[in-house]
Amino acid sequence: MPKRADVVTAKSPYGVKLGQDEDWLNWSKEEYRHDPWEADKVKKGDVVEVEWAESDKGKGYISSIKVTGASEDVTPERGESPQDESDGQSWSYRNSSMVSLMQTCLKSATDLYVAGLTTGFYKKVPEPGEVFAFAEALKKLAADEA
Repeated sequence: MPKRADVVTAKSPYGVKLGQDEDWLNWSKEEYRHDPWEADKVKKGDVVEVEWAESDKGKGYISSIKVTGASEDVTPERGESPQDESDGQSWSYRNSSMVSLMQTCLKSATDLYVAGLTTGFYKKVPEPGEVFAFAEALKKLAADEA
């Protein structure tokens, strides 16, 4: 089954959208699920690791989902102003840029691991958690530089 680590860009009662994808990954039937199963904890903006299967019709069904990164809250709560009072930026610009930064860091971390595997620097394919941890470190470095 394919595995992937990415940012949740949308969630519904039926599944999630990840990263730049246009297509939804739907929740599988309970009999096809296995641990970890944290669908009830997932929020828009979370970084998750998913494992899924594709049907004959090309639809993706999630069999395992785990939250690996804290949610970057991308929508204001009821009663909150959509303005971030600390810096005056609107919430949508500020948080969408954080999601974009994390996507860029995940892509960079993946590219660096691929280059290391191609050149023989790495001998085995890293686990998704390793790639995500490296992306988090890149994100922290980028945030410290800003």
